Amino acid sequence: MYWSLAGDESERRAAYRELVKAPMDTQLLDVIRNATNKGWVLGQGHFQEKIARLAERRAMPLPKGRPKRTAAG
Repeated sequence: MYWSLAGDESERRAAYRELVKAPMDTQLLDVIRNATNKGWVLGQGHFQEKIARLAERRAMPLPKGRPKRTAAG
């Protein structure tokens, strides 16, 4: 993707600087940091499930709290 920013190296560098110049949303940054630090998949729903199947391990945290009681339990 970097190479597709521009044909000339100096133009590519300038285009990349423009892309990363804007501050990142702090909530998004926290989500990225949390996923990276804990080894979770950065994504949602179907994508996380697919990666979990491929990796044969949990790819996202379990829901917080105790499991809900069933009618039989």
